[in-house]
Amino acid sequence: MIRIASPTQDAKAGVNEDRNGINGLIIAEEGPFKSGRGRFNLQSLERIVALGNAASDGIRKRAQHPNASDDGLGSGCGRETNYRIDKRPNGSHIVRADMLFSKAGMTMNPKGKTAWGPYLMSELEENRNAFQNSIVLKFEIAEDELSDNEELPDLWMPVELKASDFVDTGDAVHGDSLSEDDMISWLNEGSSRRTHVKLTQVLSTQLDRAFPDAEPSTIQARLHGFVDRYLSNRFDGFQPSTLKEPPVDKEIQEALAAQRTAFEGQLSEVTKSIGTLTDLVKSAQESSQQALAAKTRSEEIAALCQQAGSTEAASFIADASLSVADVQKKLFTQLCENTVKLGEGEGDVAPTAWEKLNAEWRKDEADLQKAGWTMDDWKAAKAAERNIEIPSDN
Repeated sequence: MIRIASPTQDAKAGVNEDRNGINGLIIAEEGPFKSGRGRFNLQSLERIVALGNAASDGIRKRAQHPNASDDGLGSGCGRETNYRIDKRPNGSHIVRADMLFSKAGMTMNPKGKTAWGPYLMSELEENRNAFQNSIVLKFEIAEDELSDNEELPDLWMPVELKASDFVDTGDAVHGDSLSEDDMISWLNEGSSRRTHVKLTQVLSTQLDRAFPDAEPSTIQARLHGFVDRYLSNRFDGFQPSTLKEPPVDKEIQEALAAQRTAFEGQLSEVTKSIGTLTDLVKSAQESSQQALAAKTRSEEIAALCQQAGSTEAASFIADASLSVADVQKKLFTQLCENTVKLGEGEGDVAPTAWEKLNAEWRKDEADLQKAGWTMDDWKAAKAAERNIEIPSDN
């Protein structure tokens, strides 16, 4: 399933006049259907890809859905192959496929109209929103982590993919048929005679966004101003028009100024909040680092005391003025002081581990006796704990 759903990308999405087909058509999309009957998740789309690629000769493509008065005979126009998972620019997963028109699809239409292939490719070259896709399938109701959300429709899990049809509005497709990011490539794609038509669509869309609430006279003046600047830059001696942008009403200016002031105030508050949040995060990071350093110090001191046979680990840890190096020096000094040599003069011999227990007992004798220890019992216990061999004469 993973291998099928992640093929190498093919040619750029769009009309392929050399092969009489369309590359990268969007077949289905992640999310609820427009009708609310159901929804697809990524696993549903992967199942569609697997079913589509399992068909050895591809999935049949029709120019419309059959209905109660039309069984769809004559609407077949080609086959669909190379199903794959992709994403729209907004991040939602989609299924793409490549479509090739059949010989009949390129030369005839039983209903007496233009052949399906030339007609559909021409429509898509002029407008990426000219049509969408709708698949015909069998499915089962499945569950996922969102299934308990009462506001979401049932999750459809496809089990058989029967056909894929060109339609005016697809139920499981939420955008245009290609979803290309590169506008310049789209404008230059296909026949050059269509570029001006595509450019008109782009300009109309952008003007709607730029002037959603402007009066006709304002839009007209802005466009004339742009044209004047363009022509003046391109042609020497061009005389700009006299049409000027109408003055803005005083009340509108005041309202805009008030909105700007309010926005700046809100922006200032947001900036302060971000600064406060940054300080809190920095403080939390410093506290975390301090806690980690204290934990590391305690562990190292405890390990040193255990190695030296010292019972003072707790007091060393509690004394914040002592570093690990300080504790190491103290333990070394104590070990040197507690070392007892046997014999005299140049022949002094270092005591054995068993003999060192005598020095330790003498050092803490009062506390050990209060705890109920006798010297022999305590030495025997320490010998067992440290794997010290007890001399045979003891």
